[in-house]
Amino acid sequence: MLRALTEADLPLYRALGVEDQTALLEAALARRQTTIREAVLATLEGFDVRDYLVRAGMAADEAVRLRDRISR
Repeated sequence: MLRALTEADLPLYRALGVEDQTALLEAALARRQTTIREAVLATLEGFDVRDYLVRAGMAADEAVRLRDRISR
């Protein structure tokens, strides 16, 4: 579950030059009448992790072994 930044988080983000974007994200989700979960699922729909990793330089057999290892 996404949470709003807390006061404890802000110094790190400010040091990186990132302001709290919680209100901006909530407004965008409301305009689109969606949720964070639905937005993430829509983004991942059709995403082929193995293909992405192979195109990024991972050997195909390594991608298969990685999948097998993390899906246990």
